[in-house]
Amino acid sequence: MASPSISVAMATYNGERFLAEQLDSFGAQTHQNWRLFVSDDGSTDGTMAILKDYQARWGEARMQIRTAPRVNFRKNFLS
Repeated sequence: MASPSISVAMATYNGERFLAEQLDSFGAQTHQNWRLFVSDDGSTDGTMAILKDYQARWGEARMQIRTAPRVNFRKNFLS
């Protein structure tokens, strides 16, 4: 029987400082049947570069990046 699929939603905004550590934590999980959906709210630091690097390593099937409405954290997360 296949393991359950888990979808994770992540909202980002200028998270460069801790983002790689957080993404590494996802990648280190023992459960491997997961997908990550990231919504960035207009970061001006290196957040997008980090996200794109991980997406290139993991593939678009594992990690999708979206652009948020750039209004507030609530609408970013809901988008």
